[in-house]
Parts: sequence; structure tokens; C-alpha cells
Amino acid sequence: MSSAQTLEDEAGHPGDMWSDLKNKIQDDVMIQFSAVEGQFLAILWCLDRYRAAGVPPRGMGDQGKDPATRLNAVYRSKGHWWAELISLLVENRTSSRLEARVRVRGFSQDHTIDVAWPSGTPPLAAPRICLLTRMSGAAQQGDIPERKAMADWVTRRKELKFAATDLKLSQHDPARPMGTWDQWRRVQPPKVYLLWGARLGAKARLATIAEEASELHDTYLDGVGVFAYAAAPDDRKYQPLAPAAASGWTTVDTVLDTLATAITEAEPAGHRADQDSENEA
Repeated sequence: MSSAQTLEDEAGHPGDMWSDLKNKIQDDVMIQFSAVEGQFLAILWCLDRYRAAGVPPRGMGDQGKDPATRLNAVYRSKGHWWAELISLLVENRTSSRLEARVRVRGFSQDHTIDVAWPSGTPPLAAPRICLLTRMSGAAQQGDIPERKAMADWVTRRKELKFAATDLKLSQHDPARPMGTWDQWRRVQPPKVYLLWGARLGAKARLATIAEEASELHDTYLDGVGVFAYAAAPDDRKYQPLAPAAASGWTTVDTVLDTLATAITEAEPAGHRADQDSENEA
């Protein structure tokens, strides 16, 4: 029996588990991340089991490549899965068409945005809402130590701040006074949100994650939600982490609620009326 088959018998197949979760979200019209968090954690745990063993899952990746290359490509999928998961949940929360993984025109360059509204022909020139997703942290792989959730965070933070500023500058009317930075960025479209998935190792501090999320929200972004997780004490699964109530932590569902409300309130009145009539019918 192959190592891949042994892992599949013990931990499952991450590709199959991901397909099952997507189908569940769509078939049951699920809107809460908290309702699927456990299944997504099981997928991440399964994926990390393959990573730790150095074995690519059956049938995943370019079969013409060597196992190590295939495994690395499959492991990078977790960031795409996180973005797609959020996109599916947002789609179920609104009747408006959304653009997923779309190019949006910035002031100095185009940006790839995980969810943008309203829809249009890319590159989108004037979206009202942009949602970014990020995943950080990785389990140990052989002799390679685990990657910390805050690794390269200085660079990631600069990228997020630049993207938010560049997107807002692209829609700024030069004839309108900017006022102070904080006044301008809070009213200037588009609204820019971040959902950050962070795998924490044994020495990671939840407080650091909360502080960084709060700093981004207080200075550049319109909302930041965090999905933090770590290995359970028995080291047989991942479990979600939540800090003390006074930490200023914002959940994924809180940001999704805010985003859905912003879309609904920004929809033209005629569009909302048409949708209400369809729902009543």
C-alpha cells in the first residue's frame, strides 16, 4: 500500500473533502463561516498531514511533475480555497452579482481582488467594495521548520496598505479636498476589507495577531476579520482560537455581516425592489 493511500485511509483526501464542503455551502445556501469552520479545519489538518509526510495527495497536481513539486503546488491551494470559501459565503448573502478573483484598476496599477462589487468588465474601474483574503503560517515539513503566522508580515502589511490606498486613490476626485488622512480614507470608496486565516504555532501569541489586525483597521482598512487556529492538545486535529473579549478581535462572520449590509444598502432602490418582488413570488 502506497504512503499516499495510507494517508488517505487515515486522514482522508483533501481534494475530495474540499469538493464536499463547496457542494454543502452551495446546496444548503450557507452564509455563516462558523457553520463550516470545523470542516475547513479538517481539510487544513488533512493537507498538513500530507505536507508533513512529504507525499502529494492522490491525483492532485500536475502528474507529469515530481512528487515534491506536486505537493508544493497542492499546498499552495489552501490560500485559493480560503478565498473561494469566503466568496461562496458572500454570494449566498446577497442577490447581487459579485466578481471573484478579478482585476481591479488602482491609481498606479491593477490589483487582483478576491471579491469585488458591483460586477463588470475587468479591470473594474470603480467598485464600491473590495475584499482581500490572506493565509499565513504552515506546518513543519520534514527538516523544514514550521512557518510562523507572522513570517514576512512586514511585507504583507505594506502590500495590504498599498493596495487599500491605491484602490481608493483611483476613485478620488481631485477637485474634492481630502481633509485629514483618517477622514478621507473612511469615506473614500471602495470599502476595503481583509479576512486573515492564521495558523499559530506553539510559541505564537494571539495578542500579536489581534494587535496587527486592529492596527490595519485603525489606519488603512475598513474591516479586518481573523480566523486563527492551532493544533489541539492531543495533536490530532486543528482547533479554532479566540482571544479574550476585550482584545478587539473581529470574527470572520462579523466582517461578512458588515460587507453584506454595505452591499444591500448601496444597491439601487429599484434593484432591491425587484429582488423583494422575486422573493415574495
